[in-house]
Amino acid sequence: MYIDLLNNLAITAALLYIAGKFFQDRPLDLNVPVMTRIYAGLGAGILGTLLMVSTIHVTDIVIVDLRHLALVVAGIFGGPVSSIVSGMIIGVMRVLLYGANAASLTAGTVAIVMGILFGFYSSRNISKIVKYVLMNVSYVSISSAVIYFFSKNDTGSIEFILYNYWFISLIAGIFTYFFAEYIKTSNENHRSIMHYKMIADNSMDLISTHHADGTFKYISPSCRSILGYEVAELIGKNPYDYYLPDDLEKIKISHETIMSTPDNYSVQYRFLQKDGSYIWLETTSRSMKDSQELLCITRDITQRKLTEEALKDSEKRYKQLVEQSPEGIIVHTQGKIVYHNTKARELLLGAQKDKLIGKPILQFIHPDFRQIAQKRVNSIQELGVNADWIEEKLVRFDGEVFDAEVTGAPVTYLNQRAAQTIFRDITNRKQIENQIRESEERYRRLIVLSPDPILIHDGHTILFVSDKATDLIGGADYNEIVGKSIYEFIHPDYHEGMSNRIKHLFETRQPLATTELKMRNLMGQIFDIEISSDFTFYKGKNASQVIIRNITERKRTEKALKESEERYRFITNNSSDMITLMSADGTNIFQSAACKRLIGYEPEELIGKSVFDKVHPEDLPTLTELHFEVMNELDVVTFSYRVRRKDGQYAWLESTARALRNEDGTLHEIHAVSRDITERKKMEEVLKESEERFRLLAEYSSDMITLHDAEGKYLYASPASKIILQYENEELVGQDAYHFIHPEDQEIIKRHHQTLLETGFIISTYRMRRKDGEYIWFESSIRVLHETHLEGSKLIVVSRNITERKLTEQKLQEANKLLQHLSTVDGLTGVRNRRSFDEMLEMEWNRAIRNSTSLSLIMIDIDHFKAYNDTYGHQAGDGCLKEVAQSVADSLDRSGDTVFRYGGEEFGVILPETDVAGAIHVAEKIRVAIDALNIPHSGSKVSDHVTISLGTATMVPTMYTSANDLVEAADRALYQAKQEGRNRVRTYERSIISN
Repeated sequence: MYIDLLNNLAITAALLYIAGKFFQDRPLDLNVPVMTRIYAGLGAGILGTLLMVSTIHVTDIVIVDLRHLALVVAGIFGGPVSSIVSGMIIGVMRVLLYGANAASLTAGTVAIVMGILFGFYSSRNISKIVKYVLMNVSYVSISSAVIYFFSKNDTGSIEFILYNYWFISLIAGIFTYFFAEYIKTSNENHRSIMHYKMIADNSMDLISTHHADGTFKYISPSCRSILGYEVAELIGKNPYDYYLPDDLEKIKISHETIMSTPDNYSVQYRFLQKDGSYIWLETTSRSMKDSQELLCITRDITQRKLTEEALKDSEKRYKQLVEQSPEGIIVHTQGKIVYHNTKARELLLGAQKDKLIGKPILQFIHPDFRQIAQKRVNSIQELGVNADWIEEKLVRFDGEVFDAEVTGAPVTYLNQRAAQTIFRDITNRKQIENQIRESEERYRRLIVLSPDPILIHDGHTILFVSDKATDLIGGADYNEIVGKSIYEFIHPDYHEGMSNRIKHLFETRQPLATTELKMRNLMGQIFDIEISSDFTFYKGKNASQVIIRNITERKRTEKALKESEERYRFITNNSSDMITLMSADGTNIFQSAACKRLIGYEPEELIGKSVFDKVHPEDLPTLTELHFEVMNELDVVTFSYRVRRKDGQYAWLESTARALRNEDGTLHEIHAVSRDITERKKMEEVLKESEERFRLLAEYSSDMITLHDAEGKYLYASPASKIILQYENEELVGQDAYHFIHPEDQEIIKRHHQTLLETGFIISTYRMRRKDGEYIWFESSIRVLHETHLEGSKLIVVSRNITERKLTEQKLQEANKLLQHLSTVDGLTGVRNRRSFDEMLEMEWNRAIRNSTSLSLIMIDIDHFKAYNDTYGHQAGDGCLKEVAQSVADSLDRSGDTVFRYGGEEFGVILPETDVAGAIHVAEKIRVAIDALNIPHSGSKVSDHVTISLGTATMVPTMYTSANDLVEAADRALYQAKQEGRNRVRTYERSIISN
């Protein structure tokens, strides 16, 4: 029994521990979300089910369980929802595990009812221990009643059961309660530690722990903002190295006091910052319980110290200031004025000589504000709180009403609690505010109607944006932008310049010149803007008003124009052609640097002079006419003429000119581009002479010489065309050469034509149709004229009839083929021979290496073939070899599979791209085919007819193997087939090699 009890307690402890881990960061109480309480109920239901299954054996026939503890835990810590959920789970699991009998239904119902009852208990406002006792007693009592009801005939057993049930429930209940409380306390401690760390890491105060000697053990990140040091710079350091020497004595005293008492102790001292200055700190410390450590909370009191010093000075002057204050100051208690300064008397009495002392304070407050004023006075005197500045209407002694701004604070006057009221006349300010409000409304309308976006900021934070500025920045509305930093929308490259600009504006309060920068909108898009800034006030604060203009398109246009001008300048300065700009009368306005190279003059020597001055006299009339033609034409005019160079020689120039016009169509200037064509002119003369010589050569040549355009049309044919093709040259001119080429040769000639255009020369062999329809063989040497590749180039072709030579070559090729065939075919069987086998095996081996594919080989041997020859004679043996070779060849289905006579009665079959299984399949097919021939063989020891043995081998060739390895493997497999009785197929395996 006790072991079972310990097991139940272990289960309870384990699940409570797991639940504690699950709810470690989410405290479980009646205020958590419903789903969290349901999760707690599910956990309790699992615990109850396990306790129900893990029964406690009191005797061999008496058992009890502690399932109710799960309901109690759920009710205590999870509330009604957890209790009901766990009760339902335990009830349902009782029926599922033990069947729908009376006992299960009763026990399940009791669990559900108890879950509901415990939920009621948990919602009551009573202590946790009372709830725990009520729940335990309720469940045990009801369970005892149920046990008594079902077993009332056995009174002795009932008493024994109930005694042990109550005893076990008491022990387990106490354990469960205290262990659950322990888990909850541990979780609360864990959360407290995490809260402490979060507070320490995020506290504006400096939180630190120290070893007994004072060295830093931990310091919160706020040390960076307070002291200027990084955390790592102080950890392990002794703060005594940073204290002001004058404060060391009192710090040592405070240290000794802290270490000797558990109470808090505060000390004020000065500490060396990283920048070399000292600041005042106030540290409250206490020693950590049971450890030699100190916990310190430190705050910067430099400002407070300065304030205290200033306060001492100010107190001396306070009375003077109160009397000289421009604001009215009144002290009153119990509704009566007991003190006032001079300004208060002036504001409330004016020229009246009456006294304010003793008069009711409410007498001077307008009736509309007396109720508000009385509440504020009550708060000041009863609660001791300051009253904010508010605007009220006050009444002078003579009844005149004026606007005032009033505040109040609690004071002690003559040892009595009193209220001090300070007020100022704001009548003039209210008038000014109304004027400002009207001005701001006019200003707001001006901003709304402005075509440019307008933005107002205080040097950092955006205070206002117009609708157009909102659209520019990309915000959905005004509130999405206001409050953000102005620098969020300025490209980082411009932050420093913008900061200097803002600083200068706030210092000088003078408008700033327009500048350009890059802006980034909320979508991250970058664009160019132009801004102008001026100093202004906005809601009482110094501010900058910025007018923005999006200049992205303008910048893009300027950039494109600049690039265009640079490209034009580059082209102009580096062009080999001479570029000239001239006026309508021919005066040179601009001349590129190329004029120095073309005609020897510097550009400065030509600008301002007439372009006609240096034209050859014979070309001047024509050039003058062309000049007027250019002026009147819209298109480009091209012409050539001679110009006198600086050295006195004439050079041929070719110019392309065009008139540039204004928007109204009037002539602006003439633009001309000129190039030196002197050499071209000379070449044209030389070409004329060359063509004459060519014509003489072509007319007397036995070869046919033709001239074609780039597409192949005949432009010229020499007289030899009559002898070779039977056509007069006039019949060929204008015809397409492809019209006479044999159809089978046209595709290759087209490819040659493309190669010709790329290389400039080619030799082609093809067939041409004569006039009588017969085709003859042509050999043509074709060259691109002048080796130019420009459109409109010409082809010169020299062709000769090589028909006789081609016929001789064809006969020679046929003879070579026959010899090749005879050298690779076995003369007896008609299949390929051993030489062909070696060549093809090497070729297929290399191809398999390239493609990483498998290659198979079958070696075949006719069984007992020597006995066949001895029995039937060699002539019959030759016939047998022929039939076997033919049958093997017929058994191969793929064109790439080939049979060879390897030697004597041996044959080989090469199977490219065939794996092991494929090779075996083909080999077996061949064996069956030979068997089916049924060639008689009485001398065979295997069968009464001819049979064969086959060995297969398959490899994926690599650089580390050779074709000989494959042959050797197939031979080994063939040998194995013979050893095992012949008339069979064996494949290469490593065991064969070892044998």
